Amino acid sequence: MVIDQAAQIFSICSIQSIAERLQVDMSKLNKCYKAIYGESLKQTWNKHLIQKAKELLLAGHSVKEVSNYCGYGQQQNFSTFFKKQTGVSPRQYK
Repeated sequence: MVIDQAAQIFSICSIQSIAERLQVDMSKLNKCYKAIYGESLKQTWNKHLIQKAKELLLAGHSVKEVSNYCGYGQQQNFSTFFKKQTGVSPRQYK
């Protein structure tokens, strides 16, 4: 479901929406997910978010467009997140 959600616009989906679709609370979902996959839902979410952001940047989208797609209201917050995850800024990656 995380990967399916990644195919949609991130700004309109969330881990919470996955929990609601599965009809479980977030803490139970996180605990089960980590036991099965060895990483938290948030780690998987971030991995797919970064992968999609990289694809969009390489396809020629602006940092602002990618930031909006990923659900970040402030471009600076997205840039900080991207750099923390990849080691380079979105502009440098592009």
